[in-house]
Amino acid sequence: MDTASLIGALASVDVGSLVDPLFYLVKVVDGIFVSITGSLNMGGALGEAAAGSVQSVLGSVAGL
Repeated sequence: MDTASLIGALASVDVGSLVDPLFYLVKVVDGIFVSITGSLNMGGALGEAAAGSVQSVLGSVAGL
């Protein structure tokens, strides 16, 4: 494909027809990142809760 054909093909693309699919793609990617971030935050909270439980058990054992 020569340069003139490539430029002609790119010029014929209707940008308006790309806006909606790109908008929804951005929404999907955003949702994925929100889910991952939420999972990481929940994992961190669970880790902190587990650490607190371990600490209290060790404190009980040490108190015996």
